Amino acid sequence: MITAIATDLEGIKHFNQHPAEVEVQHELPVTGNDGISLKNLKHTRQRPEYESTQNYTPGEFSDQSSNSSGNINVYSNTDGLTADNIEFPDGGLKAWLTVMGSFLGLTASFGIFNSTSAIETYIANNQLENVSASVVGWVFSIYMAMSLLCGIFTGDLFDMKGPRIPIFLGGSLVFLGVFTTASCTKVYQFILALGLVCGLGIGFQVSSLIGIISHWFDKKRGMATGIATVGGSVGGAIFPIILKKLYSSLGFPWAMRVLAFILAFFEILALVLVVPRFPPKKFHHDKKIPLYKRTIKFLKNTVDLKGLKDPRFAYCTLGVCLSETFLSCSLTYYGSYALAKGNSESTSYLLITILNAMGIFARVAAGYLSDKIGKFNMMTIMVFFSSLFCLIIWLPFGHTTGGLYAFSVIYGISSAGVLSLIPLCLSQISRVEDFGKRYSTAYLAAAFGCLIGVPISGLFIGSHPTSRNYDNYIIFISALGFASVCSWVLSRMYAVKLRLCVY
Repeated sequence: MITAIATDLEGIKHFNQHPAEVEVQHELPVTGNDGISLKNLKHTRQRPEYESTQNYTPGEFSDQSSNSSGNINVYSNTDGLTADNIEFPDGGLKAWLTVMGSFLGLTASFGIFNSTSAIETYIANNQLENVSASVVGWVFSIYMAMSLLCGIFTGDLFDMKGPRIPIFLGGSLVFLGVFTTASCTKVYQFILALGLVCGLGIGFQVSSLIGIISHWFDKKRGMATGIATVGGSVGGAIFPIILKKLYSSLGFPWAMRVLAFILAFFEILALVLVVPRFPPKKFHHDKKIPLYKRTIKFLKNTVDLKGLKDPRFAYCTLGVCLSETFLSCSLTYYGSYALAKGNSESTSYLLITILNAMGIFARVAAGYLSDKIGKFNMMTIMVFFSSLFCLIIWLPFGHTTGGLYAFSVIYGISSAGVLSLIPLCLSQISRVEDFGKRYSTAYLAAAFGCLIGVPISGLFIGSHPTSRNYDNYIIFISALGFASVCSWVLSRMYAVKLRLCVY
């Protein structure tokens, strides 16, 4: 990582007094945005104002540097960063304890998120058996939307107060939501308990659980994030098995209550192990300003709408939206699809488990490879093959049990790294202090995508689905996947054009 720093106190004073003119010295080989190797550069540059960076063209940012892996970092003295907080340990006890805490927190949050098919399969064939797939889909679309939408508040909360407050609030809501889901029998009850309360709980903490890793790691950020997000695959693999056993032995109500206590255990461990690196930012507000005006100001500061003028971030946000919607739509009805094709309930839950279990090693591998070949390159490859496998394996061979087993394995591997790569791609085109805000903005778009995408998928399936209905459903989600690929390619193109390089 390249940093622009002064070599002595006099240099720092000059830097503060003349922020428009910065002397930048690169003493190590670096690679610029255009893929050209730059060595031992020493020159004077003009710092652009933040507003001028919105209409972005490749190579325009004069205070922007990148390392050989394409990880772009933007620092300026006026942003409040110091030499201390632009140094990344990339290891050490506290850093790896934070990764472990993030792993456990994501086991609970992403784990239950990845297990929605196990819950949908049960309630769609029991409590809500007389309700259409599209209506049942609203329970899970609201759940997913709230999980993503809540990041609009907690991203900035994480930036200001650190990770522990969002993790505590989120973990408490997840426990309450899952525990009360046990008593639900109507659609509106599932929407309130699972959709709103549990969804809010997940959204409250995910930004912090993932964002805190970017405070500790730079060169190893991809690997560290991959290890942490493996928790989602671990949870998605073990929770369907646990639920299947508990459904049979205790029934749905107590199965959900036991699951709630398991999730609480993971959340408490995450709260203890995650180590904040920077002190909370001081936040002052004028008490004379009305609450509603402060709220409006907070929302404006939370969502980075100006950042969307940068086409890299705009297409990256669209890619996040389409990728999340693609994955959510494909996973929500997967168990019900297996049942509809004549498979037993045990086989359906096993297929969900296999799909999630394949992501355990795939997420780590994706994070590691992203450090080698580039975050955007890796993301494009994984989303492309995930979409392709839906068309060449699931669509023609999904009616057979063997075809579903093959698809669970291959799709589980190809899609697992997408969620772990999203924050890496966002951090690559964001300032460190703006990561939470941009993460929230991207997932605001993803929330609306999931909110309408899952019920639309249910419309393709219908109340009494036929093979033709399910085929149309698979084609629809495949189209979402390929549209996502185009968005990632465009975001990359605005950063490095069409050059073949690590990015």
